[in-house]
Amino acid sequence: MTSRAVAMPALTVSADRVTYTEPGRLILADVTLVAAPRQLFTIDAPSGAGSSLVLSILAGLTLPSSGVVRYGHAPIDHGWRSLRAVVEQDHPLAAELTAAETVSLPLRAAGLRRKHLMMRTGRWLEALGLAAASEQLVSELSGGQQQRIAIARALAAETPVLLLDDPTAELDAGNRATVISLIRERLASGAVVVAATHDPELVAVSDRLFTIADGQLRVAPDRDPPL
Repeated sequence: MTSRAVAMPALTVSADRVTYTEPGRLILADVTLVAAPRQLFTIDAPSGAGSSLVLSILAGLTLPSSGVVRYGHAPIDHGWRSLRAVVEQDHPLAAELTAAETVSLPLRAAGLRRKHLMMRTGRWLEALGLAAASEQLVSELSGGQQQRIAIARALAAETPVLLLDDPTAELDAGNRATVISLIRERLASGAVVVAATHDPELVAVSDRLFTIADGQLRVAPDRDPPL
C-alpha cells in the first residue's frame, strides 16, 4: 500500500563543529555534516561510538557541549519540534495507550480535525501492517510491532525531517522491506532523513554513508553505490 506522502518543504539539516563531552571523556569531536532533502544520510558505527548521540543532538533532545545545529539557516529553537519526527532506538511508547492512540499523538498535538486524524492514523497503521492491531494496547504488542508503531507515529506526522535510530533492528525481512520502501517514499517527497543503522539493506540504499571513529564523523570506507 502506498502511503500517499505529502510533498515536503525544502529544508536542510546541518551540524557545525558539534562536540559533546562528559567528565574526563570526549565523545564527539567537531562533528560537521549537511543533510539535504531527498538524500538518505546513514551512520553505521560500532555500538557506543556515538551515532545515537548524533541523532539525539540533531533532534534537539540532547544539547551539545559546543557547536550548533541548524534547520535551514536558523539554529534550532522553540519552533524546531514541529519540523522533525524521531524514532528512538528503544522506541519508548506509553504502554497504556492503544496502537491507534499512539500513532495519533503528534496529529492531536498538531490540531488535526478528528476526521482527518482518524484517516491518517488508519492509513499509516495499514501501511505498516498494523491495522488489525489498532485497538490493542502497546503493552500487548511484540517488540517488532512496537517498533513499527514508533515508525508509524513518526511517519504520520509528515514532518520535513525524519531522524531514525536503528529503525529496522527488530523487524523480519518482509517488514524491513516495507519500512525501507516507506523511507524512500518520504525521501522522494522531499524530506531529510538521517538514520543510525547496522542494517546492510538500509545502508545499501543510502546516498551518503558515514561512520564514527575516535569521536569524529567520517565518510565510510569503500562501498557499493546505492541501489
